[in-house]
Amino acid sequence: SLAFDNKKVSELAAEIGVSLPYITSLSSKMVEKNILKRENLEADKRIVVLKLTQKGEKIYSELDKRINDFLKEKFEHLNNSEIKTFDSILKKLI
Repeated sequence: SLAFDNKKVSELAAEIGVSLPYITSLSSKMVEKNILKRENLEADKRIVVLKLTQKGEKIYSELDKRINDFLKEKFEHLNNSEIKTFDSILKKLI
């Protein structure tokens, strides 16, 4: 499933580097569109986590495929050494 599935809103905001109000607003819109759902944790009902709905899983799968196809197309002309160099540069930038 998704990297942020079953994450608290505050954890998700911290991980992707956005404010809590921003991620709360964004997730509310995605809940309204039936892409995400909020659930209480079994262990602690006070904690609300985000989960993908079936519609959200489908959208995620479609986007993942499109991104992978795009990357394949862009990197297919590079050899392994060039890909490793590119990867090394990206890691330094991040």
